[in-house]
Amino acid sequence: MADPLGNFVPEFIENEVEREAIVKLAKMITDRVPQKLGMKKITKYDPEYWGLSAMCTDEMAEIALKMGVRKPKTLDQMVKLTGIEKKHLEEVLQQMAVNGVIEYNWENPQHEKQYVLPIFVPGSAEFSCMNAKMLEKHPELGLFFERMSRIALEGLAPFMPEGGVGMHVIPQDMTSFVTWFIYAVGMGIISVFVIVGINYMMEPKEFKELILRVKGIVRR
Repeated sequence: MADPLGNFVPEFIENEVEREAIVKLAKMITDRVPQKLGMKKITKYDPEYWGLSAMCTDEMAEIALKMGVRKPKTLDQMVKLTGIEKKHLEEVLQQMAVNGVIEYNWENPQHEKQYVLPIFVPGSAEFSCMNAKMLEKHPELGLFFERMSRIALEGLAPFMPEGGVGMHVIPQDMTSFVTWFIYAVGMGIISVFVIVGINYMMEPKEFKELILRVKGIVRR
C-alpha cells in the first residue's frame, strides 16, 4: 500500500540549517534499524529530526543526549552529568517535559522524582500532541506521531501475521465469537513476543533494567 505521507516535510525545515545536536539525538532515540546503526544518515528531512527540532532547543538536545534513552536520572545526577547550574537545569528540564521531550518517573526505591528520555512511540511523539500550545505552533507534530507510529515497523511489516504488530486486521469469514477470540489471543501473544524480541535486540541493557523495574513494582 502506498504511503501518502511518505514525503511529508514541514515548511520550516526548508530554511533551517541542520542542527548537529538534533541529528545526534534523533539517531539515539530512533527505532529504525538503518538509522540506528548508522547505515543511513538522519537528515533534517527525516521525521525524527523535524519532530525533535520543533520540540527542542539546542540546549535541550544537548541535555537529552547526556540522559540516554529510558535511563531515569535524578536532578542531582543530571547536574553532575551536565555541569549546568541546578536551578537553571531544573527550569530547562521542566520545559522539556512540557514540550513532551522527556517524562517523569517515581517508580524507584526512594520514590524520588527522576527524569526520563523516552522513545518516540510510546513516548515523546505522543506527549507532544498532549500540549495544545505546541500543536498550535507546530501542527506538524500530529503527523510526527503518525510517522513514528508507522515507519519504525515498515521493514518488518511483510513478516508480520495478519492482526499482529502494526495494523490489526480480522479476517471477514470469522463469524464465530469463539474463533475470533482464539485468533485474537493468538495474534496478541505473537505480537508481544515480537515486540519483546525487537526491544531486547535493539536495547538489551535498557530492556533488562525495565524488567527489573517491573519486578520491583510486582513485588510491592
